[in-house]
Amino acid sequence: MAARYSIPRVFVATDSPGVVEEFRGLVAGLEVAAVPDDLFDRAELEDSIHKCSRKHPHKTDDGTTLEDGCSGNDAWLEHRLGRGYIRGDALAMTTLLDVELMADADAFVGHFGSNLSRLAYMLMAARRRAAPPFTSLDGPWCYHWRMCCDVQAHGRSRVC
Repeated sequence: MAARYSIPRVFVATDSPGVVEEFRGLVAGLEVAAVPDDLFDRAELEDSIHKCSRKHPHKTDDGTTLEDGCSGNDAWLEHRLGRGYIRGDALAMTTLLDVELMADADAFVGHFGSNLSRLAYMLMAARRRAAPPFTSLDGPWCYHWRMCCDVQAHGRSRVC
């Protein structure tokens, strides 16, 4: 996509440590930008996923919450934020920065199953008054949080 649209710079929005450097190694000739680690510690975010599972190795995501707040579903940022495992101010600021930088891009590659990705893409389209080039890694554009299937040219689809 970068060659097709003459894009010299790529912004990578990620929660995972190491992804930015790994991506730099894969895309020779492109400048790769990301929210700096000193603004948001991706390693701390990654580590917070496993705090409850280390404390309660046999806890499953059965809908119950233990006295210490562990629910068995550590993937949701909201759960980790509520337990104090991550800082809310840093999460909010870097999330807004990620969305703004994604929306300011010339093209989009991401997951349309993500609310933030869809928000960034809608902002891109609104600012340009046209649909920017995109590649979805998980499915077609869908206006809501679930996946849409059988998307037709006029926009009609069904929920998968």
